[in-house]
Amino acid sequence: MLLAVALGLATTLAVAVGFASRSVYGTWTPIYGGRLRNPVGGEGRGEFRANLFGARGVVVIEAFAREYEPDLSSMPPPETLIPDWAEGAVAPWIGGFEPWPEPEQTERRAARASGWPMVALWHEYDWRYDTALPAKGAYTTPGGLLLEPSVGNPGAWPIDYPRAIPLRPIWRGLLIDWSLFASAWLAMLTLVPFVRHRLRRKPGNCRGCGYDLSGLEAGTHCPECGSTPRRARVRRA
Repeated sequence: MLLAVALGLATTLAVAVGFASRSVYGTWTPIYGGRLRNPVGGEGRGEFRANLFGARGVVVIEAFAREYEPDLSSMPPPETLIPDWAEGAVAPWIGGFEPWPEPEQTERRAARASGWPMVALWHEYDWRYDTALPAKGAYTTPGGLLLEPSVGNPGAWPIDYPRAIPLRPIWRGLLIDWSLFASAWLAMLTLVPFVRHRLRRKPGNCRGCGYDLSGLEAGTHCPECGSTPRRARVRRA
């Protein structure tokens, strides 16, 4: 049981890290949401937008607030696209964790999660501008180990987010994946001895090691392992 639990956790982490190391550019299934910011609610002018990009085993969520005011009436509310695990990092303005950026400023946040069948680990993306290169800089990955350098424009397409190994747990997804993989391991660890035992129970075979006892007298010790069958049966040649 404990071995199945340990193997289930190891499999969950290995799957999450494996998906995190994949480049998924060109395979995204994007969902976009947006609305105008509410000056009465202290959000200032402009828009608030969220983009959710998904592929098998990987989810990237980004949100930004800026002064631009397009027609967003056909889009779903951006808050509905932001999962609970990412809200504080991706849209800290919603929960009051941080004040909304000034109308003339653009603030962009992003995070990436991986795992299967549920995302189980995640990390943030933080854009750092290079003062020597206008509109240039690099991403850092708080909560993750960066696997590759990233230098570019945060508004580029396709999204130039670098790959990183996530280290922060998404507890609900982690526990679900862990339970599923642990159950699978427990089934395999239980099935193998059961099948082996059933194969050894052929009439005339030793119950201890499966050695063929054909031709030996009933109750004779097994010449292979020394055990005596509980129900000695002689198979006639």
